Amino acid sequence: MRAVADGLEVRHCARVYLRIEDLREAEATHNELTARLRLAARQAGEKHYRLIGVRIREKIRRSPALADRPPLAEFIEARSLDGWSEAEQLEMYEAEFPASLGSGTALETLQRRERSRLRVVEILRRLELDGATTATPQPTDEVHAWLPDHLAQRLVQAGYLSIGALAERIRQGGAWYGGVLGVGRTKAAQIAQQIEAILPGSTTRRTPFDSLATAKALSPPLPSSASMVVPTTAYRLDNLGAIDSDSQALQSWVQASAASEATRKSYDREGRRLLLWLQIERGGRPLIDFKLEDALAYRAFLAFIPDGWISRVKASPGTVGWTPFKGQLSAASQAQAMTIVGAWFDWLVNAEYLRGNPWRLIKKAGQARAEDTRALDTKAITDRAMGEIEAFIDRQEASAARARARFILSFLSSTGLRSAELLTATVGDIRHEPEGVFLRVTGKREKVRDVLLVDRAVQILDEYLHARGLEGVEHAPANAPLLSSLDDGMQAVGYQTLYKTTRRWLERAVMFSGLTQAEKSRLAGASAHWLRHTFGTRAVALGTPFDVVQAQLGHVSINTTMSLYSRAPLSRRAAELRKAWGSTNQNT
Repeated sequence: MRAVADGLEVRHCARVYLRIEDLREAEATHNELTARLRLAARQAGEKHYRLIGVRIREKIRRSPALADRPPLAEFIEARSLDGWSEAEQLEMYEAEFPASLGSGTALETLQRRERSRLRVVEILRRLELDGATTATPQPTDEVHAWLPDHLAQRLVQAGYLSIGALAERIRQGGAWYGGVLGVGRTKAAQIAQQIEAILPGSTTRRTPFDSLATAKALSPPLPSSASMVVPTTAYRLDNLGAIDSDSQALQSWVQASAASEATRKSYDREGRRLLLWLQIERGGRPLIDFKLEDALAYRAFLAFIPDGWISRVKASPGTVGWTPFKGQLSAASQAQAMTIVGAWFDWLVNAEYLRGNPWRLIKKAGQARAEDTRALDTKAITDRAMGEIEAFIDRQEASAARARARFILSFLSSTGLRSAELLTATVGDIRHEPEGVFLRVTGKREKVRDVLLVDRAVQILDEYLHARGLEGVEHAPANAPLLSSLDDGMQAVGYQTLYKTTRRWLERAVMFSGLTQAEKSRLAGASAHWLRHTFGTRAVALGTPFDVVQAQLGHVSINTTMSLYSRAPLSRRAAELRKAWGSTNQNT
């Protein structure tokens, strides 16, 4: 560290004194030593402990024309000095990037640089004499002990009290820095590097899915009949689906059963999760050996997913950090997962790939709880929250993005369309009938239905088409998609665009709204599908008969409609009870 203070490059010092050749390893080691020595110096009462680790480079011989002096603001940002005093910032800047010798302040600059160097050398010498050259970091250490005061204060305000707690949250992945004031993606990456240098290995996560070999379990082949005895009652080689492996069993089922892209992804995700679980947790067991005990074990697994299976890191399968789950599943999600794999097994039985379906022998975990509490857990946006969201969108500067966001929000919440139905709809699918304006869509199971467009829906569609430079509903080109790209009003978009656009606008609107913290938390996961639920809940609350709502939404069974949108009757029940108990209190 004294050599670095004297002007030598970190890489050279690491190679000579530590036998480290790799540049990244050298930088990481330098950061770790800097953090430890700064803490030791701070604990020893050294006033200028922050100067430790600063690279006071020799630039006297460089021509003024070649001196690469960055703007002071950039230097402060790059060195995380935004909480330091102006004098300290200038001292460190001039020490690292001295002015040219031809300037009037050259001598002062060199003197300041030399003072900084001597201070660092003296601090290091005193620490060495005192035997306190390094401090050993502990996960329980407060963030103030290792990070600059201004940054530590922001982290504490966000709930990160210790470096161990901060490291654990960084290790989980995702935008952990969302609640930290003044910290974006770049700054967060720098903080993560600092914490990793302080507690090596604490921010990196190893999972069973990091290696490419394990990632191949995403499509595990079924053991050949030559290597295992398969009873003919459990598996037919001449099965109706012509299926010869578990991976093909999944692909064939998804292809035959999923009517939309969203459904296909959902089926494929749940099937792959089960295959991975069989591969890793059950020793590579094939589907033909899947028994009741496996179904029970998988149910328990979904109820409490092991830590190694969960990560918020955005990564693709087969790359470091990827896991099948982003968090623990709710009771409803557990029930939904088992409903999907149960339907898969039913299909495989009909295809003669499996002899029977063990899922029919057990009750899905959380199913009763999910059904009993569905009225309270419905994913519908309240009228007040919808008003706040609409107001936020209207306050934004007029643009193609704002027009599209307004259309998505208002149109879906006024029609109850599924995302896939909106994405495939065109102006040519609209019918003007004596009863009203209808949109013909193809829903689940390739079922065609006519969705009524109320006046509000027609109006918002007209406005959106005009914003795209097209005529209104009655005169726009028949092949114009209802939802289009920002760059081309005649180009349709995919599911990811709709999903990300809706999530992004809803997140921002909720964040800057005047809603309570509890309501904001409830809307944290709001997406385009929530707008469909909002329509159903609002329609029932306005007194629309359940059979009418069922036909509009395209539910096969009215029981689905009644169970999903029972919050409106719940509201009426609450109002009547309050009225009754209110009158009782007045009489007493």
